[in-house]
Amino acid sequence: MWLSSLFPLRTTESFSTFFNLFQPIIKLILYNRIVAMQIRPNARRMRVLEIIWGLKTHALFDIWSIEHILSGFSVGWFVYEYNRKKAKELLGGINTEISPERIKKLRIKYDLFLILFFAYIWETLEHYLEEGLAGTTVQYWFQGVEFWGNRLITDPLMMILGYMIARSFPKTVWPARCLSLLWLVVHIFIFPHSMYLQTLLWPNS
Repeated sequence: MWLSSLFPLRTTESFSTFFNLFQPIIKLILYNRIVAMQIRPNARRMRVLEIIWGLKTHALFDIWSIEHILSGFSVGWFVYEYNRKKAKELLGGINTEISPERIKKLRIKYDLFLILFFAYIWETLEHYLEEGLAGTTVQYWFQGVEFWGNRLITDPLMMILGYMIARSFPKTVWPARCLSLLWLVVHIFIFPHSMYLQTLLWPNS
């Protein structure tokens, strides 16, 4: 698998398992929204591309998928360091027969659990902001309610991808944090709304 060559960690196995859980759901999305539609093959292919990449209101991936990867560096590295310290505290004074390999697997599972916890906490808050909880100005900036497949599947997966890269290449964490901060500053204080760059680069999306 190509991920194994890029990420020489057991995180790859966990990521693959997590991704495979959502494969039936992704296939169901594509079937219900494309195959069930009586459209010509060419139009169907275009529709597939629109569902895979486009505005956040109808696509699985959008321009903010990049930011979710970058935020995965920060959140993932924080979780990684936190769980590593906690593991040392818990196991330091205990005579245990648990192998280092088993401990590593447990830490990865806890890492993934906490990353998904933080991801879904944010996605829940984001949903209410999109619905106008903080006023019409914030609601306008969010540019509509995010497609559920984007919110529940691909955004968390992108954060896990960022975590995987951070674990494999720790020196990339701080550059990723700087890029993430720059991204947020530009999109919040310079661009008129969150989808501005998407519509600028892909006007027909």
